[in-house]
Amino acid sequence: MAPRGLPIAAESLSGIATVVVVSGSGLERVFESIGASRIVSGGATMNPSVQHLLGAVEAVAAQNVIILPNDQTIVLAAQQAAQLSTKAARIVPSLPVPQGIAALL
Repeated sequence: MAPRGLPIAAESLSGIATVVVVSGSGLERVFESIGASRIVSGGATMNPSVQHLLGAVEAVAAQNVIILPNDQTIVLAAQQAAQLSTKAARIVPSLPVPQGIAALL
């Protein structure tokens, strides 16, 4: 149980973590506030590497991971990271950011 006043992480209840790719501190705060387990900085013009995505997937505590790329240009790297992971990682192909937000709600 989380100490009083601290939120309980969604992944501790469900056993599923989420890795979300977003650009900008404002969107990072939005995704953190709705329960994203890990945030990877990136977007249409600054794609994260497969290694960066894989590191985020491997860093979460849960063995089941959902990756939300939030941009078409990141889907391929997300797929490769999921294939290389030792965890059960799956991609929800959220292409615009609003789809990623909806997927977490």
